Amino acid sequence: MMQRLMQLRSKTIISVGSLLILLLLISVLGLWINDVYKSKQALMRIVAQERSREHISKMREYAHRRAIALHRMISIDDPFERDEEFMHFRELGSNFLAERERLLQTPFTPAEQAVWDKVGDNIRKGAPAQREAADLLQGGDIDAGRQLLMRTVDPTMSTFREAMLHISNAKKTMIDDELARASQDFSKTYIIMALLGSVIVLLMGFAQYTVRRTGKTEEALMEHGMHIRSMYEVSAMTGASSQQQLIEMLKLGCRFLDLDVGKVCEICESDNTNKIINVYSQHPIDVQADTVIPLHNTFCRFVVPADEPLAINDIANSQFRDTDAYKFSGAQAYIAAPITFKGRKFGTVSFSSQRPRKQAFSETDIDMVKLVSSWISSVLERELAQTELRNAKEDAELANAAKSRFLANMSHELRTPLNAIIGYSEMLSDDAATNHHNDYLDDLDKITTSGNHLLALINNVLDLSKIEAGKVEVYPAIISVPELVHEVVTTLRPLSEKNQNQLEVIFKDDTQLMYSDLTKIKQVLFNVLSNAIKFTENGRITLTVQSRQDAGTNWVVLQVEDTGIGMTDEQLSKVFEKFTQANVAIANKYGGTGLGMAICKKICELLQGDISVISQQGKGSTVTVTLPHLELPAMENQADLEQLNYG
Repeated sequence: MMQRLMQLRSKTIISVGSLLILLLLISVLGLWINDVYKSKQALMRIVAQERSREHISKMREYAHRRAIALHRMISIDDPFERDEEFMHFRELGSNFLAERERLLQTPFTPAEQAVWDKVGDNIRKGAPAQREAADLLQGGDIDAGRQLLMRTVDPTMSTFREAMLHISNAKKTMIDDELARASQDFSKTYIIMALLGSVIVLLMGFAQYTVRRTGKTEEALMEHGMHIRSMYEVSAMTGASSQQQLIEMLKLGCRFLDLDVGKVCEICESDNTNKIINVYSQHPIDVQADTVIPLHNTFCRFVVPADEPLAINDIANSQFRDTDAYKFSGAQAYIAAPITFKGRKFGTVSFSSQRPRKQAFSETDIDMVKLVSSWISSVLERELAQTELRNAKEDAELANAAKSRFLANMSHELRTPLNAIIGYSEMLSDDAATNHHNDYLDDLDKITTSGNHLLALINNVLDLSKIEAGKVEVYPAIISVPELVHEVVTTLRPLSEKNQNQLEVIFKDDTQLMYSDLTKIKQVLFNVLSNAIKFTENGRITLTVQSRQDAGTNWVVLQVEDTGIGMTDEQLSKVFEKFTQANVAIANKYGGTGLGMAICKKICELLQGDISVISQQGKGSTVTVTLPHLELPAMENQADLEQLNYG
C-alpha cells in the first residue's frame, strides 16, 4: 500500500513537474517568439520610414531640379535648347508625381498628415504657377516667366522644401526611437534566454538544440539591426563630403563582411571597360580610383547583366574558377550588387578578399550589400543635382556679367548722341526765341524733354546694372546733413511750387554730421522727394530728419511724408520691383521708368541701411530711409581727421 502511494506520488510529481516544465517551455518560447516578432516589426517599420524618407528626398530633388530647369530656360537663347529643357521639365514633373503616389502609400502620423495636407495645398497652388511659368518661358515671354518665377514659383518651392524637410526630420526621429526601442527589446531577450537556459538543463538535448537555433536567430536579427544603424550613421554624417561618406560606407562593408577591399565601379559594356570610382582597402593595393580595367577581367561582367547580387565565398571551388576575372584579380571571396542611376545600369558596389571565407554569405550579408547599392545610387543622383545647380549658378553669373557689359556699352553709345541731341535742341530753342520763331519752340521743347527723359532712363538702367553686378563702390566722407538737405530741397522746390505743394523740412534734433557716401545719399533723397512731389498736387510734403542709436550704431533717419494719391496694398507690395509702376493710367499721367525705388533700395542696402514705405490709397505715402554712420578709418592724429573732406 505504501509502495503504491509512493509510486502514485512519484508519478504525480513527474506529471506535475513535466507539465510545469512544458508550460514553462511554452511560456518562454512564447515570450521569445513575441520578442522576435516585435523586432521584425520594428525593423519593418524602420525600413518603411526609410523608404518614406527616400520618396521625400526624391520629391524634393525632382522639385528642385524643376526649379533649376525653369531658371535655365530663362538663360537659354536657343529656342530648340529651350524646348529640350521644357521637355526635361515635364519629365521631372512626371517623376515627381510618381514619387508622390509612392509616398502616399506609406503611413503618416497625424502630425505628418497635417503637414502633408499643407504641402498638398502648396503643390496645388504651386504646380499651376510652375506650368504657367514654363509655358511663358517656352513661348519666349522671358520677362513674364521670370517675374512669375520670382513672385510665386520660388517662394512656393521654398515653402514646399521646408515642409518636406520637416516631414523627413520627423521620420528620422521615429527611426531613432524605433532603434532605441529595439535596443531595449534586445536587452529583454537576454533575460528570456536565461530562462530558456534553465529549461534546457531539464530538457537536455532538445533544449540545447533550441538554444542553438534561438541564438543564431537572435544574432542574425542583432546583426541586421546593427548593419542598418551603422549605415544610417554613415549616411547622416555632418560636415562630410559625399566622397568621404562613400569611403566610410565601403570601410563599414569590409568590416561587417570580414573582407579586405571595397569598390564602387562604373561599367560601360559597349566599351568593355570597368572604371573604379571609389576604392577602400585595408592593405596597400595597385588599384586606385580612376583606374580603368577591361570589363572581361572583372567579376562585374557577371553582376550587371544579371541585375542581381553575386556572392561567392570560395571562388577557387566555384564555377568561376576558370574565368579571366579570377585569373586577373586573384580574389578568393567576392560579393557585389548592381547600382542603378537615373533608371539605367551604372555599375557595381563590390567587396572582395584574397582569402576565401569559411562560411557562405548569408541573406543578411546580401541584403546589406543591396542597401549599400541603393544608398550609393541616391548619393550619385544628389551629386548630379549639386553639379547641375553649380553649373546653373555659373551660367547665371556669366549671363549677368554679359548683361552688365552690354548695358554699359549700350549706355555709352546711346548717351553720346543723346547729349548731342539735347544740346542742339537747347541751342535751337535759344535761336528760335531770339529770332522770334515761336512756332518751333513747342516742338523743340518736346525734343529736349524727350531726350532728357530717355537719358534719365539710360542712366537709371546703367546705375541698376552696376549695382547688381557689384561694380559700384562706396566712397565715404564726412557729410553735413543740413547742407545736403538744403541742396536737394532747393533743387526740387520749383517743381513742388509748380504742383502747388507746400514743401517743409523738420529737424527733430541737432543732427549735423554723418560719415557715408554723399553722392549716393543725395541720389536716394532726390528720388524719394521727387516721387512725393510728382504724385502730390495742392498738398503737403514733409521731410523729417532725426538721429537715433540702436545696438551701439548711430543712424540717420530721413522720412518723407506726402498727402498725394497713395497706393493700394497690391501696388505697395511691388514698389521696389524693377520696371514696375502702379498702373497704365498713372504711368501715362505721371511718367517715370519704374526704376527709381528699385535703385534706392539697392543703394540703401549697399550703404548697410534700409528703406521702407507705408501708404494708403487717396491719403498719401510715407517713405523712411534709415542709414548708418559708416565706420571711420583709423586716424593717428587730429591732422589726419581734418584731411577728410566734407561732402
